[in-house]
Amino acid sequence: MSPAPEAVAELFRPFAVRVAFVPVAGAAAGDLPFRVDDFLSPQAVPRRRDSFAAGRLAAARATHDLTGRALWPLRDARGAPVWPPGVRGSISHTGDLAVSVVVRGPDAAVGIDLERAARAATPLATATWSCGPEETRRLRALRGSARGLAALRLLCAKEALYKAGPATRHAPSALRSVHLEWTEPEHPGAVVPLTVRARAGSPWSAFTVRTQVLNGYLVAAAAR
Repeated sequence: MSPAPEAVAELFRPFAVRVAFVPVAGAAAGDLPFRVDDFLSPQAVPRRRDSFAAGRLAAARATHDLTGRALWPLRDARGAPVWPPGVRGSISHTGDLAVSVVVRGPDAAVGIDLERAARAATPLATATWSCGPEETRRLRALRGSARGLAALRLLCAKEALYKAGPATRHAPSALRSVHLEWTEPEHPGAVVPLTVRARAGSPWSAFTVRTQVLNGYLVAAAAR
């Protein structure tokens, strides 16, 4: 079962976002108003095609809820979604589920990332590609399942920031200069805010970041 859209939307408050989920297995590429093959490499495996379709269907449902019309984000040369005028949004998908979040306003920015919480068993090595020395030290100081969940939390939070950030800073290595501070909760299902520390003038410093485990998925929300 997917997380409740209302619970995910709450992570973005005070922004009035709309959230929609689509199961990857149930995504029908034929429901899209364009050919998936026009946007993906010919070498893309069927699972990649299904997840792409699910993400675009989720975006259409979220924009319909926001505007009354299903708006379809296309794809730029970097592979990032291109949102219709007046709408900003983000798409994420894990193995079995896709999610999209959208908001009105040309100056708004939102980013979402979604992972199965079960990935917390072995995420530390994966997380450190975007972590600075202090974040890595804090992760290694944690014990047992707390370390794994915190590493997955950081990974998802940085991915959400990456998606929400300005296109000119869409290099993953740029996030190594962004330091996130947080406190692991006693209850794994609690909302966890992360404070963004970045150099003066950095576009990342204006973002609010929150994470929460919902129905077995770790969700990260970044908004500005």
